Amino acid sequence: MGFLMKQFLILVLLFSVSAFSSVKWSQLIKDKKYVTNRAIVLEKDAFRLLIPAKAKLRMIDAMSLPMIKVELLKFDISAYCQDSQNVSDIMLIDIKQPSGLIVTVGADLSEDCIMEVFVESKDVYSNSLFK
Repeated sequence: MGFLMKQFLILVLLFSVSAFSSVKWSQLIKDKKYVTNRAIVLEKDAFRLLIPAKAKLRMIDAMSLPMIKVELLKFDISAYCQDSQNVSDIMLIDIKQPSGLIVTVGADLSEDCIMEVFVESKDVYSNSLFK
């Protein structure tokens, strides 16, 4: 295999690894957009909202809830939400980590088409739902 071909393969491999790597919860920054690495379903009774995989969501707020040891992250999902009055129950989402460990976060739809994500404080350095 030629030198240029080897260099090309190395570049492709590096790009592939970075393209599929997850962003950690602690790396998310307010007012930036992030791409989901999976579809997310938020529902309550007959209401069901699907946020597709590869959806671009903007983080609009982040706050610590120390009394319950949780970080609350809020995302604008108005591009996928038709009625700003709809709300959902908290849905549990499992996120497999590179170590094989499963980290579970909670997500819900609150009024004004805001998705709230609840991450236990101990899990803020784990991989998120975003790439």
